[in-house]
Amino acid sequence: MTPQPGTAAPGTFAPLAAPEKLAMPPVVLGTMTFADGADEATSRELLHLALDAGVTWLDTANQYADGRGEPLVGRLLAQLPAARREQLVVATKVGQPDPELGSESQLRPEIVRRSVERSLERLGTEQLDLLYLHKPDRSTPIVETMGELAALHREGKVARIGLSNFTAWQIAQAIESAAAAGAPRPVIAQQMYSAIVRRLDEEYAELAAEAAIATVVYNPLAGGLLTGRYRFGDAAAEGRFGSFGNAAMYRDRYWDERMFAAVERIAAIAEEAGLPVAEAALRWTLSRPVVDGVLVGGSKAAQAAAEPRGARGGAAARGRRAGDRRRGRRAARADARVRPLRGAARLPAAPAIPPSPVGSRGS
Repeated sequence: MTPQPGTAAPGTFAPLAAPEKLAMPPVVLGTMTFADGADEATSRELLHLALDAGVTWLDTANQYADGRGEPLVGRLLAQLPAARREQLVVATKVGQPDPELGSESQLRPEIVRRSVERSLERLGTEQLDLLYLHKPDRSTPIVETMGELAALHREGKVARIGLSNFTAWQIAQAIESAAAAGAPRPVIAQQMYSAIVRRLDEEYAELAAEAAIATVVYNPLAGGLLTGRYRFGDAAAEGRFGSFGNAAMYRDRYWDERMFAAVERIAAIAEEAGLPVAEAALRWTLSRPVVDGVLVGGSKAAQAAAEPRGARGGAAARGRRAGDRRRGRRAARADARVRPLRGAARLPAAPAIPPSPVGSRGS
């Protein structure tokens, strides 16, 4: 029997199993620095700068800043005019070790429920717009997690589900498990990606396209490495690699001589294009087919003001690329003369990176 439109043939993800792809903006404000690197006053300034720049999506997590970040986001949101607050989509996460919830089996049904109910209270809302599973929990069958999410969705506490730091096969498994448990289908994934870390291109990109999974990427500037302000031989005294609570994790992830060599090559291409290296890196990242949006943020107001500008340049490039397909090759050749990052095709391949916390200690 032929499946009806909108239903899934067993073992398939597209086209019948895939709904229309979630529409999302190209820039999402990441709040990982709130209460860790940015105090309350600075966090408020960062939030308002982003909102004034047109950002409408915010991203937090239950354990950011050892559990202090999410309550701070909630206090700042409560200070906004009601009309402005209503325009925002706020995402949070469950699944990382948490000071209150412990460190074991973070996607167990009871932990998921406790975390959701606590996030609702912290964020001052009756429903989470988007809840990510922050990382896989290999000790808990994903179908059990999805069963609890189905109940939370029925209760009106969770609107949409996303996945973060899941591999392609784990996302496929989660999609089928959600269907089996009667949970909302995961519609978005948050993954690590930048000009020097491109694992998504290998297998995930095809899965995301086939399953209509929107993709928002974190660390588009590799924790600040792609700003060009760090040197491999110099110890970082401040910022993500120095003064932040998770600085050791970021050094383990990126502080490698081969990474710095790649940044130098990208900086040369950016200089040729007449762009700051950070803006060039953001534009390149957002122009990639696998990327629908980037998380931007920082611990200083100047960073929050600059990053959306670079990301908007990449969004414009992506729009032109989509227009190329509609208008044909002649128009594409004309547009190529004004692409935002001349030499982007020459960005070096990502270096082989050492063992890192990807998938187990992500954002």
